[in-house]
Amino acid sequence: MSVEDAKWLQTPSLRPAVVVSDYVSGYFKAYVRVMNPATDLTTGKPTSWSRVAAGHKLVVDGTTQWHQIAQILPPAQWELILQPEMGTMSRDTARALATHLPGAHDDHIIGAVWAGYADVPVGPRIFLSGDREYIIVAGSIDEVPGGYQPHAFERIPLRWWPGDHAWCIGNDIYARSVYVGASQDVADAILADSSLEAYPVSPDMTVRAEDL
Repeated sequence: MSVEDAKWLQTPSLRPAVVVSDYVSGYFKAYVRVMNPATDLTTGKPTSWSRVAAGHKLVVDGTTQWHQIAQILPPAQWELILQPEMGTMSRDTARALATHLPGAHDDHIIGAVWAGYADVPVGPRIFLSGDREYIIVAGSIDEVPGGYQPHAFERIPLRWWPGDHAWCIGNDIYARSVYVGASQDVADAILADSSLEAYPVSPDMTVRAEDL
């Protein structure tokens, strides 16, 4: 892997990313946002944002932020929900996505890990999304890339793409979801997968910082 593998994702003049296409490029036919699930602590099982929000007059879509849901939940319900993971794709989400993305299980898919984390892998570095420096890694999107130091928090990167640029996954480091750019067929398959919570979005949709 080298920095050349990531240059196609650099925003113009390295300005900060502000829209979906800044994270996954703008030439794909379709775009979706895929949410990390919350966890229902009464069952220990994943649950969707829309299910958590049900009955509270909030319609979840591709623009929804988790804090919007958190603000409307009564305390008794909030105590029974574990928030979606931030800064990593959940294992279940990554595995389900991998079934729809050509070659996603290959160990040479290209990924980008934020260089600001502690104990990150060693590798080529490049600035993406304006002022964020990333380390280029290789692996399968549903596995943690090698090279992390022992006992480090092993994140599944939020940015992945194959060498032929047939699809791309991306979002900022403070995120509970990922954007996917792909063909219409792949996007339709992701949207139809009942194991994923996914919503169609446009490449020029503003990406708002997810709650910290």
